[in-house]
Order: sequence, then structure tokens, then C-alpha cells
Amino acid sequence: MQEAADPAGLIMLAPFALVLILALRGQHLLTSLTWGILLAIPVMLIAGTGSLPQIIAFDAEADGVMTGALVRGVEGYVNMGILILLIVGAAHLMTLGGTMEHVTRLLMRWIKQSMRRAEVAIWGIVALLNSAITINTAAEIAAAPFVRALGTRYRIHRYRRANMLDAVTSALGYIFPWGAPVLLGWSTIQSMQGTYDWLPSVSPTAVFPFVFQGWFLVAIMLLAAVTSWGLTFEDEDGNELKERPAS
Repeated sequence: MQEAADPAGLIMLAPFALVLILALRGQHLLTSLTWGILLAIPVMLIAGTGSLPQIIAFDAEADGVMTGALVRGVEGYVNMGILILLIVGAAHLMTLGGTMEHVTRLLMRWIKQSMRRAEVAIWGIVALLNSAITINTAAEIAAAPFVRALGTRYRIHRYRRANMLDAVTSALGYIFPWGAPVLLGWSTIQSMQGTYDWLPSVSPTAVFPFVFQGWFLVAIMLLAAVTSWGLTFEDEDGNELKERPAS
């Protein structure tokens, strides 16, 4: 491991830090990621951690086909983009057909005026969809309309809704052995063993019980839903309130 490691690679944390800083300052996610990519290219070239052909190049032997990390990155998310478009389209059809409204009404019959039940229902919907859909981004997009409908109906603050949606997704998406992030990590290690034979091969099922961060996070969000810990509301103008406003 020491022979294969290069401390110079740590400098590539700088573009990542820039993305986080811009995002936390309110910049759009696409804007933050774009600036991170633009900074990563000169940093990589100056630090010597990569060359320009590794980033983007033309393969003359393959009729001028473009290759490189940028091209592979785009290619790797084409299928994800198509899947997300299909999920968004299906959700829109469910909305037009009244399925969303019907499911929301059924949940509200059980919830009634209980804020704890409302948040437990949100937690349950997000957890269920993340258990069924192997890609956490797709599961989050599928659950979002239900979270928004219930959150709007009970005046739960949008930051609270977003935290419940994203935290449960980030937890369960990296726990289940059939989840895409876990399988991606496993397949990446398998492909790298040809270059680094010292890498251990760990099966997704062996990782399942030891994803402590994921288990703790999903448990904390369930505790927050059951106890209303940190619950805030919003009025018609989106202002944060400690008490639920009158409907």
C-alpha cells in the first residue's frame, strides 16, 4: 500500500473543498461542480498527478473518438440520467392520474393531526423506496413528491423535509448489499485487484452489518420523527416557526 500511495494525490482535495465551499455559500450544485472540475484540471497538471491526454484526448486509431476521464465520467452517468428521466416522467403520470393524491389521502387518514405520525410516514416512505430502488438518487427523486405533499399539508419546514429525505436516503442507500453504491464499491475493488494485488476482496453481504454510520443515521432520523426532536414549521411566506401555524 505504501509503494502504491502518493501523497501528492492529497492536493486533489482542493477542488473538492471548493465545491463544498461554493455549495454551502448558496451556489447552485451544477455551478459548484463545474468550478470544481475547472479547478481540478490545472491542479492535476501542475501537481503532476495526471496528464492532459488522461483528462481528454482524441484516439486517432479509433477514427478520432474522444477518450479520457471527462468522457468516461459523462458516459458513466448516461444510464443514470435516462433512469432519472423515466422516474420523473412516471411520477408526473402518477400525479396526473391522481395516484399521488390518493396515497396522500390514505396516509392522512392514519396521520390525522399527529405531527409524529406525519414524520414517521415520511420516514417510512423514504425508507421503503430506498429498500426497493437500488440507486439512492433515483429513490430520492421517487420519494420527493410524497415528502413534499405531506410536508406542505402539515406545514413542516422545507429544511426539515429535505433533511429527512436526504439523510434517510444517504443512510439506507449505502447499507443494503443490493444497493448500487455498495455494488459499485465492490466492483471497483474487483477491477483494481489486477493492478494492486494487495487489495482485499470484501463481499457486499459482509459489509452490510458494519456500515455503522448508515445504521446510526437512519436510527437518529427515526428518533427525530418519533420524538419531534428539532421539528420546525413554516408559514405561507416560508418563515421558520416553532409552533405549527393554523391551517
